[in-house]
Amino acid sequence: MAEAWHEGLPDDAFMSEADRVYMAEINRVREGLASGLAFEEAAALIQEQDEGVKAAIKDDVLKILIAEEHFAKGVPLDELALRLALPGAILETAKKSMLEEVVGDGSMRDYLQGLDNDEPGRVDA
Repeated sequence: MAEAWHEGLPDDAFMSEADRVYMAEINRVREGLASGLAFEEAAALIQEQDEGVKAAIKDDVLKILIAEEHFAKGVPLDELALRLALPGAILETAKKSMLEEVVGDGSMRDYLQGLDNDEPGRVDA
């Protein structure tokens, strides 16, 4: 079979420069966490100068971690908070923000209402 025209291009070939910078900053924080830094220490590695963008990156990394660890792997938020050296309330707030972003979708609302009170995705228990 013939090689597709896009084979061999880098993964970010179709990303804007802003998206490349954003992904690099996300990865920088993740690498810091992987090396044992607390969340705020890893977030201090962000090189972006714009404080609004920096805050959005921190918020997004936290939401990514909650999605990966809490929702996908079932890690309790309090355990994740300890690992990140953050107050549990910060993770709870981020989790609720994540879910509020999708709760407008009726199917997501139905899903959340169908969860048992002790399931990780439950927000109103």
